[in-house]
Amino acid sequence: MDARIPMLYLEHAAIYLANSCVMYKDAEGKQSYALHPANYAVIMLGVGSSITHDAAIMIAGFNTIILWCSSEGLSIHTVSVGCTFDIKNAKQQVERITRDRFKLWNMLLDARGCSHIPSQSYKELLLVEASYMKHRYAEMAKKYGVTWNKRIPRIANMDKDDILNKSITHCNIALYGIATSVIYGLGYLPQFGIIHGRGATPLAYDIADVFKLETSIPCAMRHVAQHKTMDYRILMAEFTEMCCDIPSKMVDLMLRLFKS
Repeated sequence: MDARIPMLYLEHAAIYLANSCVMYKDAEGKQSYALHPANYAVIMLGVGSSITHDAAIMIAGFNTIILWCSSEGLSIHTVSVGCTFDIKNAKQQVERITRDRFKLWNMLLDARGCSHIPSQSYKELLLVEASYMKHRYAEMAKKYGVTWNKRIPRIANMDKDDILNKSITHCNIALYGIATSVIYGLGYLPQFGIIHGRGATPLAYDIADVFKLETSIPCAMRHVAQHKTMDYRILMAEFTEMCCDIPSKMVDLMLRLFKS
């Protein structure tokens, strides 16, 4: 997992198997390309994409997660499950979270560089996190020279958001996909979170939050500062390059959380 390219996003692509090799055709269907599943932690299939049964089985054999997404990856509809051979890690995760949820919560805040007094209060921890992130957003906006008002993590009505909030949301969703693939790849349960308790993959939100300050937020702010607008394909290319070592860091983090 930690040696792979974090993600590959495709739209209007037909993925199939030919001569025991995974291939895909572009939107026009005129050119075929070899796709090497072992190179990627997650393959995101956007609008207009299709995949054959044999190709999906081949990709799963490399423990590569497939995410079926809406346009521009804004929402994940279905996720393939990675090839894990037992539930040992999942059992450790459930036992550890059940027994030491507050300790793990404080470990996550520590991993984000958030100075705090260890607490056993959900309200206090949420306030500490909110205050910390508010200051970091402001600091990074000043660093990159972009206008910052406040974070609005809105997907359903994203057209109402400013360009910077849209860019951060797109990057965050891609980061959640990477986290989901690493969680499944290690045999943990993305449905059983530490801080987050809602959504399809709350543990992915917990893990991804640790890395937003070094990936999603600076990538989005730099993109908007340079381009004055949001080009999704350029943004995702920049984000993927910035995330080259993130799967490895996520692996290390989860082992610290659930193996200690």
